[in-house]
Amino acid sequence: MREEGLSDKELKDKYSAIDIISAWVDYYNNERLHASLHYLRPVDYLNGNQEELLKERREKLKRAAKTRRQENLKHYMKDVKEQKEGALPLEPQDLPHLAVPA
Repeated sequence: MREEGLSDKELKDKYSAIDIISAWVDYYNNERLHASLHYLRPVDYLNGNQEELLKERREKLKRAAKTRRQENLKHYMKDVKEQKEGALPLEPQDLPHLAVPA
């Protein structure tokens, strides 16, 4: 618990310690994503809906990948068009070398 941010809390008495630790346990079980649980919360496993959540995440990732591909294709086609029109150099060595400020 020390590494999770409780070391900076002042535990004045037994009751404040109970309140602070209870809040931390609630966060740990109900809000914090756990790498060992496929970045789900323990409460998701307790509720038994982890498969549904993992399926939903996979579908979101597929949609995001499709959107990225479409956007990249649009940029690629725009570049090809500009290359054909002579607006862009055709070869990487024809690109100007720009100094990047430090």
